[in-house]
Amino acid sequence: MGEGEDDVICRIRQRDGWLYIYLLLEFQRAVDLWMALRILVDTGLFFLLEEASVEEAQLADESNTVGGIIRIEKRGTPADIRRAVARLRQRLQGAQYDSLRRALVVWINRIVLRRLMSDQAIPEVNALQEIDAMLAETVDSWTRQWKEEGRLEGESTLLQKLFERRFGPLPEWARQRLAEATGEQL
Repeated sequence: MGEGEDDVICRIRQRDGWLYIYLLLEFQRAVDLWMALRILVDTGLFFLLEEASVEEAQLADESNTVGGIIRIEKRGTPADIRRAVARLRQRLQGAQYDSLRRALVVWINRIVLRRLMSDQAIPEVNALQEIDAMLAETVDSWTRQWKEEGRLEGESTLLQKLFERRFGPLPEWARQRLAEATGEQL
């Protein structure tokens, strides 16, 4: 894909199965006499792959580009997706992969990241390196958040045990209050 073009694939449920619509949008500055042939080649190279039929052993093969794409789709954590993106970055170097890299960036940005980080604003990215950097930051911030949540949960549990040793079983309202307490409140 060059500048000013984008592919869209839609899936529509019908009574007897799925209808796939492949929409290629390309904005040209000049007339291209080879456009019909280019579109024929683009659609001829298009294929469907049933992700569920790909076995885990095939996904483990790091030299398999399609496996890397499926790993991004199947694995939900930012760290897993970041590793898959890093492998694809290494594998898809060179001008011959420009179109594929651009398609992957659009797909990861518009589908994968929106699903992964649905509660966050996601900036538009233009390269796999930018996705890697964004995921690195996300992994770091989520790890800090999880550690803090784990620390607070541990403090709350410890405090509850101390209270129960001293005063006996706590009423439900007291346990609830401990569970919801901030660090300062604990």
